[in-house]
Amino acid sequence: MNAQLKMVFWQGDRYWLGKLVDHPEIMCQGENIEELEVNLRDAYRELLLEDVPLVIRCETSPFEARGAAASTCSGGLRSRASRWAS
Repeated sequence: MNAQLKMVFWQGDRYWLGKLVDHPEIMCQGENIEELEVNLRDAYRELLLEDVPLVIRCETSPFEARGAAASTCSGGLRSRASRWAS
């Protein structure tokens, strides 16, 4: 997942606080800016995968015949968009 996201952050009394500009519903804190950025990334991933079921069925897609996608059956997720980009 390669997305460029902009964050707005500020220093609170004890922690750095921040939110994503395009997703203001995602707000996090961290002891430093690096931790804040990691926490915002994790929250963004959770938001994206919120509706993805934990059990994944493995199938061959019609795109595989042209070499555009790969199947993943071991429980991991792979985005078609990221596969096409690589």
